[in-house]
Amino acid sequence: PNINKYPVVVKPYFSGSSIGVFIVFNEYDLKNALRKAFSIQDTVIIEDYIDGKELTVGILEDKPLAIVEILPKGRYFDFSAKYKDDTTFIAPAKLEKEVYKNVQEIALRAHEALGCRHFSRVDIRLSKENIPYVLEVNSIPGLTSHSLLPLSARVCGISFDELILKMLILTLNEKEVKKN
Repeated sequence: PNINKYPVVVKPYFSGSSIGVFIVFNEYDLKNALRKAFSIQDTVIIEDYIDGKELTVGILEDKPLAIVEILPKGRYFDFSAKYKDDTTFIAPAKLEKEVYKNVQEIALRAHEALGCRHFSRVDIRLSKENIPYVLEVNSIPGLTSHSLLPLSARVCGISFDELILKMLILTLNEKEVKKN
């Protein structure tokens, strides 16, 4: 591919937990990243890299929860940082009030635009100019001790057990409505 500006992000199209994601700074590394990404999957995407803050917003009952800022010890929030306690999370994220509300609104709009129901987690990069860019909407967010939806909920006063119960009730109520 003809890339005019680096860095870029190379990643498999259908992948999770940052598996096969590469931040690329030059043509040589691009070739290696593409080779590795294609070894994982047949479809690969290349995106502009957005320098800024890494944020995530939980959505529950179609409302935004607290914003979590992700501060990996290394340069990026990769697979290792996600699962080896190598990351600091600031929850709620320390953002100006207007920026905070805007990020929550963008997250909710992304959730709605993709037809998500009840809950999701929206990953966002906030540029240095405070422009939020949606990276991905996770319609089946993780629910482990390292997962960010439970953290986002906990900041809002929702325990892990309450979160799971709400998710189950929302889903079961929808099934009941469809059945009738």
